[in-house]
Amino acid sequence: MSRRQHILSLDDAPFDKFREKDAWVIGVVTAGPSLLEGVMTTRVPVDGEGITRLLSVWIRECRFFRSLRAILFEGITMAGLSVIDLPELHESTGLPVISVHRKIPEPGRLEETLTQLGFKERLRAVAAAGPFHPFGSIAFTCAGATTEEATAILSACRGRSFLPEGIRMAHLIGQALILGESKGRA
Repeated sequence: MSRRQHILSLDDAPFDKFREKDAWVIGVVTAGPSLLEGVMTTRVPVDGEGITRLLSVWIRECRFFRSLRAILFEGITMAGLSVIDLPELHESTGLPVISVHRKIPEPGRLEETLTQLGFKERLRAVAAAGPFHPFGSIAFTCAGATTEEATAILSACRGRSFLPEGIRMAHLIGQALILGESKGRA
């Protein structure tokens, strides 16, 4: 086990949901809020099934896995409406999984969208995400960690932004990869 404990933060890069079959996922490995230790990439199907399994295999096979302390996301969907099952990802990796949100989502909105588009089987993963907890100007939900443990992890990796720095970095790298440069808020 490494002496450093790393946080893996994931975000999807911009994609055209009507033309692209796959989307890039950027993984940023950080130690604290200011030390970038590594960057990983993979591609996942847009609106695809099995996102949790795909991410789990990718994470467990990465060279950083043994030193990871937690996995962070912004939201519980990636590559469109691919819903990440937080408890399943925690169970398959053995790591706490924390999903941060700029604000608490409108109740029922994601569930309604999934139902209308024929993705009812993904509702279980949405329900499994659990309740939201406030953390400064953002909110989070988690699996594999208590609220206090998740708060400590988020506190340790937050820089000057409301979001954890690794998520912000993954967002900026994803934009640069697809658009040539980052823009907008991260």
